[in-house]
Amino acid sequence: MTLPARSTPSEPARFRAAFWMSFPIIVFVTLRKVTASEDTAGLIAALVLLGVYLLLLTTQRAITKRLPAYFQFYMLVQFTIVLALGLLQPHEDTWAVLYIPLAFQLFHEFPRRAALAWSASFALSVLLVMIYTTGWISGLGFGLFYIASGIFFVAYDYQYAQVEDARNRSQDLLAGLQSANQELEQAARQAEELAAAREREQIARQLHDSVSQIIFSITLDAQSARLLLDKDPQRVPSLLDRLQEQTSRALAQMRDLISQWRTSN
Repeated sequence: MTLPARSTPSEPARFRAAFWMSFPIIVFVTLRKVTASEDTAGLIAALVLLGVYLLLLTTQRAITKRLPAYFQFYMLVQFTIVLALGLLQPHEDTWAVLYIPLAFQLFHEFPRRAALAWSASFALSVLLVMIYTTGWISGLGFGLFYIASGIFFVAYDYQYAQVEDARNRSQDLLAGLQSANQELEQAARQAEELAAAREREQIARQLHDSVSQIIFSITLDAQSARLLLDKDPQRVPSLLDRLQEQTSRALAQMRDLISQWRTSN
């Protein structure tokens, strides 16, 4: 049963759904074997093979997690079991549906090329065994029917996987965009804080430089006025006016710079 392989690994939830779907298939094949059996020995052999198939199916994932190479051995054994079930009772054809759970596992565990190769071997074995046990016409009819059924189920799983993968990628992209947006907002806040800090530093520097210069001028004029009180008292009033003007200018500059400081905060 050939089918385009998934390009991304399967999700655990999807694997569980495919796993639990395998049990109704096994029950269906078992009931069909029991009702169609005409040979007790053949029925017992078929039931034993079905039991081994079920045991391997239920333990495969746990063992593969510890021993990844086990999956190839597992698939070979399961392939042989299904093939033997097809040859045990030539007139009973439901054994072919046991390939469907194996096909699900292939596309969950194997790379694309390996899964396609195994799927092709499944399809070929179904056709050959059906033709061998029921003849060309019936064999082709039943074989193509089961192959088409397997392709339908696995194709549905594949399409579902594509939708899930696309949704997961969209969610990852959205999460990445949200994270990038948060980082940009944080960077913008930091840039604003840095700009404000630089502005405050510049204002403080201006306050210090301009006021220090004016105070230095006021100090010199005050000392000059004190010396002129004894030597040339007539010049003292002009110096006092100049001191008052400088003091007023210093206060105005201080108010302006302090106002800018508060605005930057």
